[in-house]
Amino acid sequence: MKKVLIVLFLILPTGLSAQLSNDYPQAGPVRISDYSPNLILQRNTNEGGFVQGIQTKLFDGTYNWFFGNLHQGHWIVSKGDYQGIKFSIQENGFVGIGTDSPAGLLSLKNNSKEFNILANQKLTGYWPPISEVATFTIQASGDVPGNIAFASGNTEHFRLTSLGNLGVGTTNPDSKLTISDGGAGSYLLNVGGTGNGKIKVRHIDGKHWSSTEVDNLYFQHGINKNTIINAGGSTGGVGIGIMDPGIYKLNVSGKIRADEIVVNTSGADFVFDPGYNLLDLAEVEKYIEENKHLPDVAPASEMQSDGMNVSEMQTKLLQKVEELTIYLIEQQKEIEMLKELLNQHSNEENESI
Repeated sequence: MKKVLIVLFLILPTGLSAQLSNDYPQAGPVRISDYSPNLILQRNTNEGGFVQGIQTKLFDGTYNWFFGNLHQGHWIVSKGDYQGIKFSIQENGFVGIGTDSPAGLLSLKNNSKEFNILANQKLTGYWPPISEVATFTIQASGDVPGNIAFASGNTEHFRLTSLGNLGVGTTNPDSKLTISDGGAGSYLLNVGGTGNGKIKVRHIDGKHWSSTEVDNLYFQHGINKNTIINAGGSTGGVGIGIMDPGIYKLNVSGKIRADEIVVNTSGADFVFDPGYNLLDLAEVEKYIEENKHLPDVAPASEMQSDGMNVSEMQTKLLQKVEELTIYLIEQQKEIEMLKELLNQHSNEENESI
């Protein structure tokens, strides 16, 4: 049996050194025991490049793992020999996994894909560091430096840009949040768009969408804004088929159909109050001749230009109906009185015959 002598220098508290030996291929570990043991691998010259470390071998002599450093000045773990570097630590503290040239505090690399955590905590590269056919990738560089993207293979599904815009299903989010189903130049949801836009929801064909501009919300087809919700100012109005609802809470350009409409109204029972000033029919006739419309009722020209307040008009119409009722009651009283006078006169004539 061939005996191999391994000399190990230990820096001991007393400055002494120890000498150990192990019979090859005798099984069992080599042990160095001391209060503060140090294993020193010392070169015999300072000239030229060097490889300094521990090389492990298999039983047949094949190199297995290497632990040590190269003349570049960083510590490495290699597979095979010192050239197959899988892990490295630089003098500046940068750590590399799959690379001997880490570009940041931590660099992970596989083939051409790399992911780096830099000293200022920015991200570049890919993670996990896997091939193009991977099922999932976080790409932190991509075509625009500073972007972070999630992808399946070569298809990107999610991107956070350096401007802070988040895109789902799109690689070019132009707002704080853009959700798309993949149609070119279209989006399903766009929040915080450029310019005055705040929210945009658009169909894939780009023709059916809604958006906000300043504080207003628009629903539109193509370039025609069909519905607007005005959230700004004090009106808070809704316009359908019209751009500006104006002072109205709801302004519709077109027909409205409903099963039932309830309108708040005060009624017109004040007509029956004893102090109500009911015009004589002669006065009403004179007013109509001069103004061509009923008293207290807006003329047709005004209704055509300004529209009609439904609640107010209902009250006015009820007022006129109640006034007509009073006129009819008074006329009925006069008719009954005249009938009584006629009957009385007829009876007197019959008695005189």
